[in-house]
Amino acid sequence: MILNSLNNNYRYLKIKEILEDFAKRFSDPYQSLKFFKGIDVSERYFDLANGPIGMVIVFNEISKILDSNKHIEIAHSYLSFCNNQIKSDSMLSFYSPWSGYGAFAALTQILPKKYYSKFSAQLDNVIFNKERFEKFIEHKNLQIYNKNLKISDYDLLQGISGFIRYLCIRDDYNKIKWYIEECVLYLMKIMDISNNGIPNCFVPYNNQPNILKKIYPKGHINIGLSHGISGILATFSILYIRNKEFEYLSNKIKEIANLIISFSQKTQFGIVWPKHITLEEYKSGSAAKTVNNESWCYGEIGIARSIFLASRALNDSKMEAMSIECFRNVCDRRIGDWRIKSTTFCHGISGLFYLVFQMYLDTGLKVFLDYSDYLIDIILDSYENKEKYNMFLDEREYPGILDGEGGIILALTSYINDQMERNKWDWLFLIN
Repeated sequence: MILNSLNNNYRYLKIKEILEDFAKRFSDPYQSLKFFKGIDVSERYFDLANGPIGMVIVFNEISKILDSNKHIEIAHSYLSFCNNQIKSDSMLSFYSPWSGYGAFAALTQILPKKYYSKFSAQLDNVIFNKERFEKFIEHKNLQIYNKNLKISDYDLLQGISGFIRYLCIRDDYNKIKWYIEECVLYLMKIMDISNNGIPNCFVPYNNQPNILKKIYPKGHINIGLSHGISGILATFSILYIRNKEFEYLSNKIKEIANLIISFSQKTQFGIVWPKHITLEEYKSGSAAKTVNNESWCYGEIGIARSIFLASRALNDSKMEAMSIECFRNVCDRRIGDWRIKSTTFCHGISGLFYLVFQMYLDTGLKVFLDYSDYLIDIILDSYENKEKYNMFLDEREYPGILDGEGGIILALTSYINDQMERNKWDWLFLIN
């Protein structure tokens, strides 16, 4: 437990109170369905980000603080409920830890393995089908060749980056080595430059979400952690840190990190990055002026965290110093300076807290612990004074872990749970 001020007892008791209330409201999977986003689409049951399957992680973490078998049983009831929703014609993803069969597989790496070993083996038989995967990766490579890349091909939430991160957490390397190597080769191609000078990570106009088509009429390159090349950087760095057999990644890690760093900007609020860059900006090496963004998904904290991981992989003190400087800059900001307007994990205060707190655990710098306390106090106060924080509470009605209250609960539990416990789930966010 890491609590460091005179408010320790208040924070601990308040967090427990919030957890108890959340557990009471969402204890029944059937009664809770109406609160999940887009649950009328059957595949949403298996969406770890915002579907009921994400509650397995939340209640597993709650059980460690409230010390009750009841909450473990609730976690299991959500897992069983979602498993029972799989139909013979269900179109479920195999290769993303955030959805479909991949989400179930991710949960078996987070929950106590002694209870789910048989279930895990069954999932392995479904996911690790070499013939199917060869066709899958061949199709992905063909999309690169045809200049038809989609963000979901390679990103954390739906793509190969997330699948590699899941493979990294497993303890049967010899069994999955071939899959990792094929995925790594694919992501390396994503970061290569084609003969016409266009990087393969460029997303063409037609493959952009509609909202981005209006902003980028010629396409873009995504810089962020959740959907962009910072996610690839974090993935490669984590893989190399965990297994030095991938030493050949060191040059690619350095290349990607330097590319990302080259588009950083200095503002009144410190180091920031654009969310996306155009092809023209890529070629010129300079992007239009941007503003601060404190979110995990697209903001400077997610990007700086990926650079921090790269610094640890490469033992590069300059990269580490830049990452720390960026986080120090963020810690100088107060609530009125923020661009984020949510308390959630994806693009809100909870994600900001978690990354700053992780930087404290990694560096021991008191400035990060002090800011973590500041952020936790704001989150706790937002439960007491809802009118004061009205602009931040628009998504709290949903229990999902990415865009809803479930992610806030994970942040609050992490303030109390020790680091080893916390690291059992934060790999999903490419933070560790």
